[in-house]
Amino acid sequence: MCNLTTCRFSIFETRFSGYASLPAGETGTCRAAYTFSGDNSQEAVFTKSVAGPYEDNYQLLAGIGLESFSKCGGTTAILNVNSEIRITPANSPKQGAMTVSSLPPQ
Repeated sequence: MCNLTTCRFSIFETRFSGYASLPAGETGTCRAAYTFSGDNSQEAVFTKSVAGPYEDNYQLLAGIGLESFSKCGGTTAILNVNSEIRITPANSPKQGAMTVSSLPPQ
């Protein structure tokens, strides 16, 4: 049996997948950052960048070795996930797109 005064929680693996359609000259970036509430010093950040021309699925895998743990002796272990998609340059006249889905690409 586990209670929050004797247990710690950690992240072992997370996976983002999506689709990118990027013309030449554009770069798409998927970023994911993880922290446990009350301890931003252990923020773990993973990024996946895709340079155009690119028209396909992509995956961002954050695997074993992620060094973010909840504190022992706390009353909660709330995991914060901050994810973003960015396409640069922002002022490009081209029409690039990048998505994130909750299911692996088929």
